[in-house]
Amino acid sequence: MCKKLILGFFLWFCFASVGKAQEVQDLLEQLNKSTLPAQKITLQTKIGLAYQKQNAHQKATEYLDKAYQLSKEQNNLPQMPVILQGLVQSYTELKNYKNALATNQKLVEIFQRQQDETNVLRTLQTSAYLAKLSNQDNEAITFYNQTLALQKKKNDIEGQASSLNNLGYLYKRLGNTDESLKHFTDALNLYKTQQNKKTPNIAVLTNIGVCYANLSDFKQAKNYFIQALNIAEQNSDLKELAKTNNYLAANYHISGNDVQALSTAQKALEYGNAAQNEEVVITTYHILAQIYQKDNNFEEYNRYNKLFVEAQKKMSEKEAKQALQVLQNQADIERKENELKSLIAERDLTKLEKEKQSAEIARKQAEVNSLKSEQIAKEQALQNSKLRQEQIQQALELAQRRAQQAETDEKLKDQEIQALKSKEENILRDREMQILEIKNKEERAQRTQREKDLKILEATNKAQTQQSRFNQYVFALSLAIALLVLFFVLTSLYFSQRARRTLASKNKEIETQKQEIMSSNEELQQNQEEILAQREFISGQNQELTVANQRMQDNEAILQKSIDKLRASEEKIRQANENLQERDKQISSSIIAAKTIQTAILPYPAKLELLLKDYFIIYHPKDVVSGDFYWLNEVQDKTILVVADCTGHGVPGAFMTLIGNSLLDKIVRVWDIIDPAQILERLHQEIRIVLRQDFDTNNSGMDLIVTCIEQAEGGVNIVFSGAKNSLYYTQNGEIQVLKANRKSVGGDQNENKFFTNQTLFLPKGSMMYLSTDGFIDQNDLKRKRLGDKAFTALLQQTCTLPTQAQQQALEKALQKYMEGTLQRDDISLIGVKV
Repeated sequence: MCKKLILGFFLWFCFASVGKAQEVQDLLEQLNKSTLPAQKITLQTKIGLAYQKQNAHQKATEYLDKAYQLSKEQNNLPQMPVILQGLVQSYTELKNYKNALATNQKLVEIFQRQQDETNVLRTLQTSAYLAKLSNQDNEAITFYNQTLALQKKKNDIEGQASSLNNLGYLYKRLGNTDESLKHFTDALNLYKTQQNKKTPNIAVLTNIGVCYANLSDFKQAKNYFIQALNIAEQNSDLKELAKTNNYLAANYHISGNDVQALSTAQKALEYGNAAQNEEVVITTYHILAQIYQKDNNFEEYNRYNKLFVEAQKKMSEKEAKQALQVLQNQADIERKENELKSLIAERDLTKLEKEKQSAEIARKQAEVNSLKSEQIAKEQALQNSKLRQEQIQQALELAQRRAQQAETDEKLKDQEIQALKSKEENILRDREMQILEIKNKEERAQRTQREKDLKILEATNKAQTQQSRFNQYVFALSLAIALLVLFFVLTSLYFSQRARRTLASKNKEIETQKQEIMSSNEELQQNQEEILAQREFISGQNQELTVANQRMQDNEAILQKSIDKLRASEEKIRQANENLQERDKQISSSIIAAKTIQTAILPYPAKLELLLKDYFIIYHPKDVVSGDFYWLNEVQDKTILVVADCTGHGVPGAFMTLIGNSLLDKIVRVWDIIDPAQILERLHQEIRIVLRQDFDTNNSGMDLIVTCIEQAEGGVNIVFSGAKNSLYYTQNGEIQVLKANRKSVGGDQNENKFFTNQTLFLPKGSMMYLSTDGFIDQNDLKRKRLGDKAFTALLQQTCTLPTQAQQQALEKALQKYMEGTLQRDDISLIGVKV
């Protein structure tokens, strides 16, 4: 019932707090980006619970513990119960009951402060169950008594009966049969007060029957077993029928009634096979083998004993397969998470590199654009300058054409002036020479007439000729025509005056035009000078633009080469990154596989619980795999415990641990050597043979502690032999040391030195500590090693605490001492309370 209660409690917790969880990949990516502590706590919790759903409880505890530590730093109380409940479940699934119990007690304290009696009761029941699983029977009794008090307060009859039943079981395990029987009986009486609650009575009835069988009251034991059997038959519960028949058959067997024992065991076998319950069937095989052995029926004994051994082996293989599957699952999840983290880191790094490259390319492109803009501006200026030059050239040509036109006009005016002057001169000659000289004046005027005035001059000449002829006629006619000549002279004078006035007007007009032409010539001269200056400026600009253009082309070429080099470098870096990632992935996979193998060779928790009971282990590899290992086995009712430190750490050290573990299996389990000094001597010889150190320069080996522990009245006897590693133990509350031999195992050693044994009796409650030199040799920020004295002082400070508290205190002290530094060597320390 307690298991169902615990399972129900955890199911309630999961469905209440998790809901539909996101994929681990999304959560890890969010965690990688998060900066707020509250957000990190939530994401770490979700990741832990997501791993929990995948049965990756080791990873679950990793993230939940991070969330819990951050919650403590941030004083984030609301999330603590959820985180702690998750840790309890994962520790329980990992069979790390001590951590589960310590964590669950923190939950009890939280609910007690909140005065939440319902959750206080649930967590106390969990603590009691975990204490029972970890063989802390006295602590479990305390917890069950506390739950019993709360159940009485709530008038929870069924809960009280369950607690009393568990208390009876614990007292029975402690050997206190009277107290055990009393609590079982009280539980049965409470169950009887409940209607329709018959199924739980089976467990109580069989427990009472076992108590009476231990008291040799086989008749009373039989009565209770038969009562339990009747209830199982009423409920058609095949599993309970098989189990109860097994109890009854065992009771018949030890009371001497083997006939009844045999028939009852056969019934148990039928029910067990029908229920397909392997555990019950294995128990039945064992009972039948014992019955036939007592009756000297060795054929049947061998048959059932073989079935018993094969079934046990099959179950062990199944458990080992499940454990291996869990380890493989854990390794796969670890690998996937590492790949995902690497992918996220790589993506962030690639993004950053791409941003840098994009920024560099953008900067280079901006420079190119700037140069291009500058070139375009200069080209535009050049075009504008050329356009302006063309405009000036056009204006100059226009001015030149105007000047040419003005010059032509001036020539024409000069010709007109010359013509007028000639005309005036002709008229004067005509007046002076009278009629005789008129013809000469007309001829002279005809020679000086040019271009445009030719027609006028010809007409005038014609008129003069006619006039001359007329004058000749008049002259010939004598004095009669004198009056007419006089009239003609007067008319000529009139026209001469008129011509002079016209000539004066023309002279003024020509003078004005000369002034305008001179002004135009000056303006043209200035324009020519300005054009020459602009030509020189444009020529200089053209040269500058040519140089700038060449420079820009050179810069573009350099920039293009830089971009090409950058792209080539980027491609090389990308290729190198891909190669490195592939190599890293292969190496990581290999190392993770090596870690899985190394973890598998270490003693599993159930074996440690069985042989050492109350203990703690501090095991911190410097790298993924370790050069330290520990080995445990039971031979001839004696427990052999070994802690070893191999040469090197990481992968080389890990290979040595495999060799050391294999050789210890061979020496102790195959050759039955249990003397610690002989184990060390034989291990030394085998390592030299395996590594061919007689023919090679390989000097690898190991330093180790070997202890042989034998139970004795009031304590244990210990035989110790050490290769450079000493044994620490408590005596009257003080830390004492058994010094090791100054000789290592393997490699070149002084063969005249031998390993020696030292014996020791430790009373119950004493502590002994087996450690490699990793803890002692760890340095601080000033590179100062911890040393033997400080290590002994730490053990002295913590040796009176419970083992779990000792582990926490020692790890905390180690972390504080090495704060700000890297781990120097593999660290291993095992503490055992005897």
